[in-house]
Amino acid sequence: MRPSEEFDSTSHASFCPAPSVETQATPEIALDQLRETDQLVIRTLNSVYIFLVADPVNRNGLLSGGVIGNDPAQAVLDSSPSVQDHRLRAGERARFYVTTEAGLKRVTTSVITDLIHQRAGKSDSYHRSYLS
Repeated sequence: MRPSEEFDSTSHASFCPAPSVETQATPEIALDQLRETDQLVIRTLNSVYIFLVADPVNRNGLLSGGVIGNDPAQAVLDSSPSVQDHRLRAGERARFYVTTEAGLKRVTTSVITDLIHQRAGKSDSYHRSYLS
């Protein structure tokens, strides 16, 4: 399916950590290491996105924040258009394919400044690491 429209991030969203999560702030996330119910917080130059993993093998889940707004939408996470090793990295952009009533839309974030990988069910800690 071909995306019917493309968005770039320009808005802001707030983030409230989920209870009972282990948080890992990191400069990169290996997409092949995702688990069901992992939550990725992707802070960019312009926005904050939250991606809740539903199907780690296909990188399907729910995306909110940024141009998507507060109502989660079904999405597939892809690494940066210029990266082929399936890692999400600070300093790069993330690409999502979002299902909407109008069809499939490609959303490309602005440059990622901060990544937080939360694994569900491990602890109640919450940490952030801001990258320069």
